[in-house]
Amino acid sequence: MRSVLLLSVCFLLLAGCAKKLKPTDRTDITGKWRLTEQYVSIGGPGSWQPFVSLLPVIVEFHANGEFTYSIGFPKASLQLNRYSFAGNSLSMSSTLNTNTDTWPVHSLADNKLEISVYTCFEGCAYRFTSVE
Repeated sequence: MRSVLLLSVCFLLLAGCAKKLKPTDRTDITGKWRLTEQYVSIGGPGSWQPFVSLLPVIVEFHANGEFTYSIGFPKASLQLNRYSFAGNSLSMSSTLNTNTDTWPVHSLADNKLEISVYTCFEGCAYRFTSVE
């Protein structure tokens, strides 16, 4: 019983740590975004590293809820092609299979987007810059 209570308290503390979007932050995610950095961790403390690729990796959030990405997108194997954005969360899904995922949005301001994904064990987060 005590371990259940301890786990509940830990969960509430972690949930409270999620960064909330500021009222002045951008609220529309629609458009093209270039992947510029990734958070890398191999079991220890992680760090932000430049995303290095022969070709730029571009993702696009279309106004109709469609999600597309270029070759090299790290989560391409999930075949996610639909999204909805509400609050600080991207709900991702696929019309090709039953895959779904939720990506917390940590910041969306100054033409920058930072998201994390839960489909990996080590720290996984990505930073994008808006493509004009």
